[in-house]
Amino acid sequence: MSNRQMPAFLEALLAFIAHDVNQPLGAVLMTARACRRGLATGSLSADQVGDGLDRIVADVERASEMLARLRTATCRPSAGRVASDINTLLQRTLADLEDELASLAIVPAVDFCANLPPVYADPLQVQYVARTLIARALDAMPGRAESAQSLTVRSRRSVDEVMVEVEDAGAVMTASEVERIFDPFAGTSRGPLSLELAVCRAIIEDHDGRLGAVPTAHGSVFSFTLPTVHER
Repeated sequence: MSNRQMPAFLEALLAFIAHDVNQPLGAVLMTARACRRGLATGSLSADQVGDGLDRIVADVERASEMLARLRTATCRPSAGRVASDINTLLQRTLADLEDELASLAIVPAVDFCANLPPVYADPLQVQYVARTLIARALDAMPGRAESAQSLTVRSRRSVDEVMVEVEDAGAVMTASEVERIFDPFAGTSRGPLSLELAVCRAIIEDHDGRLGAVPTAHGSVFSFTLPTVHER
């Protein structure tokens, strides 16, 4: 990530730590104090104290999971930028997610444009962005009838760029809600996903591309662009 992207990235990082990590830690503190008071006054039974300890364990595990995802989002290895075939990167990403997709009984529709020009990109970073957008789509679909669940991954040429689209049939959002999902301060995303999306936007913009989203009648479409090698 270049120096010009660092202020926005650090802002997203601090927002995540201040809100999403602090929340379960605050719950741990409140529960621990309640258990201590209950033990001191004898107002809580052993079972009630046990329930409190179970909640503490669950909150600590939640904080640990968030920090693990934070590490994934911010400590990506870099392979360096090379001329890359976007369809190959998308195929690798879907292969990595094969088990998760199968567990959800979701068979993604793939619509890859043939003979796309190569993009100049860091393959690992681009795969991270694609994986995050697909994970967001899956996160939006639980609770919907299996017949209503759908995921489509597309690639196509757009003027002097290559565009990737991830379309889902998840919860329908308004245009303002879709844009705020990239803002860790807005609190519209669950857990650390808002940070991951902010990191994705910083990665794509650092590649001279764009990342955005639009709502649809049945869900949303998240997309990003990358300039072709010829256009750099």
